[in-house]
Amino acid sequence: MNGKCAGLLLGAGLLLSAAAAALCGCAKEQEPVFSVQEDLPEEESTASEMPEESSSGNDSDASRQIYPFAFQFDVVHILKGREITVRWIVRNPSDSETLYFSVGAHPAFRVPVREGEKKDQYWLDFHGLNRIPYMTPDKATGTINNRESFELETEDGYLKIRDHLFDIDTYVFRNQTIKEISLCTPDKKPYVTISCAGFPDFGIWSKSDEAPFVCLEPWYGSADNLGFEGELPDKYGILSLEAGKEFTAEYRILIHA
Repeated sequence: MNGKCAGLLLGAGLLLSAAAAALCGCAKEQEPVFSVQEDLPEEESTASEMPEESSSGNDSDASRQIYPFAFQFDVVHILKGREITVRWIVRNPSDSETLYFSVGAHPAFRVPVREGEKKDQYWLDFHGLNRIPYMTPDKATGTINNRESFELETEDGYLKIRDHLFDIDTYVFRNQTIKEISLCTPDKKPYVTISCAGFPDFGIWSKSDEAPFVCLEPWYGSADNLGFEGELPDKYGILSLEAGKEFTAEYRILIHA
């Protein structure tokens, strides 16, 4: 990965949440809703063969104590010029059981990127979207409050990363609302863009006004909806994978010149 990419990308974490594996890079203070990858046997990555790097994790005796499914989770990073493609491959190695899972990314990007500038001078570019519907977490339960929806007002698609913007914690977007989003310098020039067409869910989060990063997170699924007490197959956004099948998804990170 070139120096500019490495400097902007503080950490990229993959969370196979409420169902499978996690590769957690830039972690929040709180623990992920569900994370078993740390304790799983991991195959050697092919980091020496850049511009493509891959790593794999699979179920183990330890993981099956909290998540009773067989799985294999591969994450591939492909660098081409200024663009990184992140590809997920989830396989169900079982002969008979269906695999239920969700999967999401947790990449964090540096804000600000230049000396003498402040985080509250920077912008999010929603590429023309305005009055964008979103939900927020219920902090008491760690679930998503789907009983109340809000609208995010932008200025022709731009939103200033103002102080207290993240007092609510995470902005949760559903229904394939976010297909492309950029972080921009004070002059509204983009320096990083995530493209994730087809992803049903998306989260935007930062730890605090002082934290020098913003997370742009494409997801398939999320935490439980507020008050949900059903079975895993009925959880919001849950994916199912029949025995012997595989699921593939990818998103792209573009580092602008």
